[in-house]
Amino acid sequence: MSIPRQALVPGAGIQAARTLLLVPVRLLQTPLGRRVMIAGALTLSLQGVVAGIYQHADAPDGTARTVAAQVAAGQVGAPPAPAARSARATAAPTPEAAATAWYARHLKVAAGKVRALQRESQGRGRMRVLVMADRGSSRLTTALVTVARGEDGWTVR
Repeated sequence: MSIPRQALVPGAGIQAARTLLLVPVRLLQTPLGRRVMIAGALTLSLQGVVAGIYQHADAPDGTARTVAAQVAAGQVGAPPAPAARSARATAAPTPEAAATAWYARHLKVAAGKVRALQRESQGRGRMRVLVMADRGSSRLTTALVTVARGEDGWTVR
């Protein structure tokens, strides 16, 4: 295999590099080349936007950083002990009132955050009440609570 004579001429490598680098410029002069260039530029710009969005989505907000700093410093104590409950539940005048009061105590939320949605008769002196509690941060929990009528009112069984 022999080396062509033109490759040995001084400056031939520079001329070849120049020709090779001008090929994309010549392609951009055609309509198809311009379309390819626009598609490439749009792809790169959208990729940059998506990368920027994902880069900042994982950063914790100020509240999370504050809580993490408190935990690291040992400033966060044990959760408060639950209040002592009486052995006997107090009776309510309606099945809904008994069910919402019991569910609020069960979840340890304010009574105003619990609502009775519907009730269903389960026989003589028994009702099943559907209750819903708003626990904050868009967390809604529901339960079916069975209540019974006693001598002094409705209680949870």
